[in-house]
Amino acid sequence: RMATFKEETYNSYVGSNTAWFEPYVPVAVARVAGTAAGSSWVGSALLPATLAYSTVKGVGWNDWGYSGLNDLERKMNGLEK
Repeated sequence: RMATFKEETYNSYVGSNTAWFEPYVPVAVARVAGTAAGSSWVGSALLPATLAYSTVKGVGWNDWGYSGLNDLERKMNGLEK
């Protein structure tokens, strides 16, 4: 249990270090595309979450089960399903 705890704590640490920009995305969207775009659902919720997930995933974030890979990613990496 302790080994799993340490491994998952490290993953959370890595994820939090790469997603630091998430609160600033709506501000940047508002500056580039206008206030309405920055305060919309896409500019203030969907885009920041998507960007944060992709940066965390890009540095090797491991989620519970299958090392955080979906079926397509597992197939592309030659891992058994």
